[in-house]
Amino acid sequence: MARTDRRTGQGLVTSRMSGFADVDSDGTTIRCRVRGRLKLGTERTDIVVIGDEVTYEIPERGEPLIDSVRERRTVLSRRHPSHATKVVEDVLAANVDRVFICVARSAPSCRASVIDRFLVVAAVGNVTPTIVINKADLPEPPEEVALVALYRGLDIDVVHASTVGDPGVDALRAATDRRIVALLGPSGVGKSSLANALVPGVDLAVGDIDAMLRGRHTTRLARLLRIPDGGYLADTPGIRELAPFGVGKNEYGRLFPEIGRIAEGCRFRDCSHEVEPGCAVRAAAAAGEIEASRIASYLRMMRGDDEDDE
Repeated sequence: MARTDRRTGQGLVTSRMSGFADVDSDGTTIRCRVRGRLKLGTERTDIVVIGDEVTYEIPERGEPLIDSVRERRTVLSRRHPSHATKVVEDVLAANVDRVFICVARSAPSCRASVIDRFLVVAAVGNVTPTIVINKADLPEPPEEVALVALYRGLDIDVVHASTVGDPGVDALRAATDRRIVALLGPSGVGKSSLANALVPGVDLAVGDIDAMLRGRHTTRLARLLRIPDGGYLADTPGIRELAPFGVGKNEYGRLFPEIGRIAEGCRFRDCSHEVEPGCAVRAAAAAGEIEASRIASYLRMMRGDDEDDE
């Protein structure tokens, strides 16, 4: 019987397109297809995503195949916007250690309702968030001071950044620290410019990241960009629709920590904080102990109200 020579290895998925994935294995990029048996019995489109740790096999004849996917430590995901009749998870990236939630000083995206939605997605996936207020070279509007104070009061890092003169970029680069980090945020906030600053030489055209998700069914390229000092930056398409995946109505309280703590004093354990008597959260809001914008964000998401995050 002829001997079959098969080589195996493991690595990190750094690029994912329809039909194949690039795997970084000790500095060597191996282009693999996903083994058919991993697809059996599932309609999932996120069997393999960037950031996944995988094992692969290179047969004597034929192309390399991804053989298995290790359990994910964290995920950045959302409810898939293309499925109107059923709830499907769309995983944007796996094993992300930190997400930079990008908004822009000059755009209407710099408001609590937008930031809170991204914070909830990070919390659901167990990813540590940093809020990045980009275009910080522009004049600071008065309302931004209160916004920054709100989130820093919730122990969330806030960094002011600009690619003009590089303020804040060094702080973001230090936060990568051999980790996998992701840039998420609405279109037009300067994510491509920040990616260029964090990964010199990548030369993303401004708008490249956002242009990839304009159509709801557009084929998209997601990839990890190697950061010179160590770590990876997840270059994901721009987000036009963002709804948290897998969160029940009664679970949103835990994703707003200050609301969750006060909710322990509500008369009813399943209190929605809308109309129930003896609601400690509504009482705290009336007393100014909870920021009104946070209550509004909580109620909007708990009710399942969609919001255009652009």
